[in-house]
Amino acid sequence: LIPPTSEPMASHSTARVEYQRRRDGFFIELQRLAKIDRKLSLTRLGLFLTGLGLAAISMSNREVAAAWWCLIPFGLFAVAIVRHERVARRLDRSRRRIAYHEANLDRLDHRWQDSQPLGERYVDEHHPYEYDLDLFGKGSLFQLLCRARTRLGEDTLAAWLRTAASPSAIDFRQRAVTELCGRVDLREALALLPAEVHDSIDQSLLHDWASRAPRLLPRTL
Repeated sequence: LIPPTSEPMASHSTARVEYQRRRDGFFIELQRLAKIDRKLSLTRLGLFLTGLGLAAISMSNREVAAAWWCLIPFGLFAVAIVRHERVARRLDRSRRRIAYHEANLDRLDHRWQDSQPLGERYVDEHHPYEYDLDLFGKGSLFQLLCRARTRLGEDTLAAWLRTAASPSAIDFRQRAVTELCGRVDLREALALLPAEVHDSIDQSLLHDWASRAPRLLPRTL
């Protein structure tokens, strides 16, 4: 008999601590950015109202010098818009980071049955072992494993689950998983890319285009 080892439990505990640390850090960042976001919203409103007030005064006085004063608040308003947009993007990124690590913690706590996607589109009644292993659907293996952000990624995972792989392919995937286990920053960065699953878009077209031989444009063009 092989004696029991505490390595899987230690790995589980280490992952939990790391995910919680990152989630809590991003939550603090979210609160800080939310305060800046509210201040910028009030600043934009104040600058816009000030600009309207100065515009009304300049129109009533009909003085060119008074009209120039309107450019100051409206110029600052434009600067505030750019600054606010940057903060809004960082705020959205912090929310997605928190949601990503919350999903990681849910998986560690076996609370992934309500996550998406279910992979129901890949159900094949004639598949030899699909129903026996619960590959797709509610509480399925696909639902547990899938962290894809695109339809093309979901298709790839479904194909891997439904088709037997060669020993070399299995070895390659296992080594890739082992390498990714310790690269939390990379996995987080990939998960936060602004990609979403769209059923109405055939993403395989981009894959086909990228796999074609390049065609150089004529020099005249």
